[in-house]
Amino acid sequence: MLFAKFPKLNMHNIRTRFVTALFTLSVVCLTAAATFGQNDKDLRDQDGKKIDKDIFEEKVLPGRKAEPVIVGKTTWSEIVARDLVAPKPNFEEILRSKGKRPRNPPAEEMESAPDSIIKRNPGSYFDYSRVIQERPSAPLVASPSPSLDFQGLGDANFSIPPDTHGAVGPNHIMTALNTQVRIQSKTGGTLSTVTLNSFFATVGGGGGTFDPRVLYDPYANRWICVAVDDAQNATSKVLIAVSQTNDPTGTWNFYGYDHDAADIEWADYPMVGFNKNWIAVSINDFAISNNAGLGANTYIFDKSTLYAGAPTPTMAKVPIDGATFGNVHQPVETYDNTTETLYVIQRWSSSAGQLRIYTITGTSAAPAFTATALFPSSTGWSTTAVAAPQSGGGAITVTNNDSRMQRVVLRNGSVWAAHTIFLTGPSRTSVQWWQFNPASGAVDQMGRIDDPTGTNFYAFPSIAVNANNHALIGYSAFSATTFPSAAYSYRAAADGITTTRDPLRYKNGLACYRKTFGGTTNRWGDYSNTVVDPTDDTTFWTLQEYAETSVGGDCTVNNTGRYGVWWAKVNQLSTSVTISGRVLTAQGRGVRNAIVRLTLPDTSIRTVVSGPLGQFSFANVASGQTYGLTATGRRFTFGTQNVSPTSGDVTGLTIVAQ
Repeated sequence: MLFAKFPKLNMHNIRTRFVTALFTLSVVCLTAAATFGQNDKDLRDQDGKKIDKDIFEEKVLPGRKAEPVIVGKTTWSEIVARDLVAPKPNFEEILRSKGKRPRNPPAEEMESAPDSIIKRNPGSYFDYSRVIQERPSAPLVASPSPSLDFQGLGDANFSIPPDTHGAVGPNHIMTALNTQVRIQSKTGGTLSTVTLNSFFATVGGGGGTFDPRVLYDPYANRWICVAVDDAQNATSKVLIAVSQTNDPTGTWNFYGYDHDAADIEWADYPMVGFNKNWIAVSINDFAISNNAGLGANTYIFDKSTLYAGAPTPTMAKVPIDGATFGNVHQPVETYDNTTETLYVIQRWSSSAGQLRIYTITGTSAAPAFTATALFPSSTGWSTTAVAAPQSGGGAITVTNNDSRMQRVVLRNGSVWAAHTIFLTGPSRTSVQWWQFNPASGAVDQMGRIDDPTGTNFYAFPSIAVNANNHALIGYSAFSATTFPSAAYSYRAAADGITTTRDPLRYKNGLACYRKTFGGTTNRWGDYSNTVVDPTDDTTFWTLQEYAETSVGGDCTVNNTGRYGVWWAKVNQLSTSVTISGRVLTAQGRGVRNAIVRLTLPDTSIRTVVSGPLGQFSFANVASGQTYGLTATGRRFTFGTQNVSPTSGDVTGLTIVAQ
């Protein structure tokens, strides 16, 4: 029979092997469960509370269409006429009420994204600590001086802080503060000034318009101005105006939106960005009843319908859950008229050094707002806010707010961003800036404008990048031996990774600053602006706050401090320069046929031979670097000198025999 060919089954062995296999399977399952439990445990906060992993994954946030409650067209001359007859501010009443207005609440700190999310996107972590340790030390290079500077606006003394903002067009400059809007020529001449309330009165502004932002769209040649109205009030509105031409003294289209029809939330701190399809305005939401944070909203406007003056421009309003996605979502100003995606950037976690990228995609009429799983990251910073010292202030320090994202631009394929951070050892405020790929989250570089000694504090930055990848970062500068000042740092495209040039205070503060309007904080900021001139796409302009002469002389009496805002025009540095001079004997005679050596920052060496009169020249030398210059000859020895070209050719150098 067929079965006779098989050996007899040993039931004892079968039972033994089955038990062994069952035991092994149990061990494997328990190990897997323990491993899974450990991985799950890794996603818990410091209090042991489990973190929802879904918040780090990509998610589309639905929006809904909304229509303006007030629409109007107004010429600048009509705004001026209205301003002339508007009731003048009651300063005593303002001094009492301003101190009670809710202080700008801090940006939410979110749970840090786990390593598994960060590592999913190669290059999204930039090891700043390692880079600065390995970077060769070199003398600091001076930032170029302004080619022109002048005051934008002074202190009207009925709002703190000023919320400094402005923009530059082909022929005009606009400055917008909480108090006023001013139009100037590009040489600083004042053409017209009105109150911010009067500017937006067409669409219901006037009950207390604040937090203005003004931009110039160089592709459509239009001005954009945004503000909010009626803090902590059921009549809270989001206001937007766009010019009909590139002339801000002409006609504007105005729109006013009731922020919450249910009268539960009020709108604060509008942030603005744009691309070829949309203008996005993100705001923070707070409860009217108690000023508690309630998340955020992003208004996404079809740009073409706004510019056309449509009575009901296409707009999607996207509510953003604060518990899941926090607040302060900064739309990107997109200086590339072919990019379809409008990016939005958020400071996600300070301690983990993380940002988060959001996107607006789809069609102009039907945009989709997406929280991506991209978290550009680097070395973290402190979550403990630090106030800045000032000369003569003693305990009267200047508030530096928090580390929320400030101006963000897309230029030459990269997103560039800047914000204030807090560092320890010693405690201080510094400016941090980023360059990263918004599509992948890969960080090209991250740098800091920082004084490790804690002597100088820097805050409220704004960054601009021109067509040639040169950058200017404007900010406020503070120290215990100076008054609050307007400053900037320049970065040339050829400068070393993570580096900027020396801080330059282009408008020194004039007095100690103290003004709280009955509140508890000596407020400054809340922001600033730095832009590129649209006429050449290379020249920079920055608008920064400084301390004006006080009416009391010092900081002993409250509310006597005054601020001002000051423009600086900064020309782009030459991308390459020539270094030239002569090789001389100690008696001043030219040395011919000497070997002249120029040592580059990477330690490579360029050489030339001196001419009959000792002349030498090195062409196409990158500006913004420090070079070693020396020579050798048959009968002479020469020392080495450092040369640091910043704003043009370096001529007339002498290398003298020792």
